[in-house]
Amino acid sequence: MFKTVPHKGNEFIALEEKINKCQSIDDLFDLWKNAHKVLSDECFKMTVPVVSDTLGIDYSFMRNFFYKDGMLYKMKYGKNGKKILVLLKESNAEDDIKNKNCRDRFWFQEIYKNNPDNIYVKRIFGIVNKIDSNATLDNIAYMNLNKHGGYGTTNKTQFTNYVKTYNKFIRKQIEFLDPDIIVCFGVYDVFIRYVIGAKVNVRRKFIDGSKYSYRYTKLETPDKVVEIYHMYHPVPVYKNGNLKSDRFYVDLFEKLYFE
Repeated sequence: MFKTVPHKGNEFIALEEKINKCQSIDDLFDLWKNAHKVLSDECFKMTVPVVSDTLGIDYSFMRNFFYKDGMLYKMKYGKNGKKILVLLKESNAEDDIKNKNCRDRFWFQEIYKNNPDNIYVKRIFGIVNKIDSNATLDNIAYMNLNKHGGYGTTNKTQFTNYVKTYNKFIRKQIEFLDPDIIVCFGVYDVFIRYVIGAKVNVRRKFIDGSKYSYRYTKLETPDKVVEIYHMYHPVPVYKNGNLKSDRFYVDLFEKLYFE
């Protein structure tokens, strides 16, 4: 992981300077896509999602990879109730990377419509409903910090480098989404340090004989106070090699923050 970001290149910096001129998320995404293409080679090599068995591969084709996300129902988002943003790391693009072809898709929206019983969908909405029992799909926005996509297992170093490099773009998307509550699924520390620019305070809590960490902060903006929660990734909550139940996962969140 680089402690300071290498020079991003003049073309990239020129695009960064246009971020605040964007009038919509679509405008921002167009700019962000171009930023992928013009980022300096040094930075690019340190932000693409390499894994150990793919080292040495030329990943230049991934300059054209960009996975959009955002509001599940754009026309209804925020009309009734609190706006809740769920943050994750990156889309699993392993098949697309193998085929060197980035499909134009909003993965979570696609999964919800086609398979509402998907483990990610059930657990994420379970957490959302613990925070706001009246929340519906209209209240939700889903966002991956890394728009390149990645493999089934995230390279933490490359992922963190990506967030540090594109933090201005990430902040602008969140500004457009204007959430009242943010739930960070496995990305709290990176998000707080490199997007918000604050210190991470980790607390520990024993639940049913096991120790879990929890993090919570409030971000004051000119218009409101945004609550930010940490939660473990929706899938890897294991005990003795077995996947914990959906109920355990959702109840764990409640015990960490509301008991």
